[in-house]
Amino acid sequence: MMDMGYPLHLIDLLAKLYRKQLTKVKVAGTLSEWFRVKKGVRQGCVFSPYLFNILAEMVMRETLDGFQDGLQIGGRMITSLRTGLSVEESMQNDRGQGQMEKVRPWRG
Repeated sequence: MMDMGYPLHLIDLLAKLYRKQLTKVKVAGTLSEWFRVKKGVRQGCVFSPYLFNILAEMVMRETLDGFQDGLQIGGRMITSLRTGLSVEESMQNDRGQGQMEKVRPWRG
């Protein structure tokens, strides 16, 4: 996260939140003993979706580091693999106009 520019105090806060977690699980109505959580994010935690997105971005950066090519769709080379906007833009040209009805990008 430091490589991505996140402030050190935020990284430290998240590390403290997840360090030495303990939990119990209930199976068939019986509660287990306490055990240490080694991986994953807390279910229901407001930070969980953000942490997932940060991890996904880190994976994308590492995967695409030095990658020069793209993905060919409808005869067009798409070089921005992080977003569907470049796909939409390419399909709006005259050659891909009929294909645009089939692709509806999500815009959050």
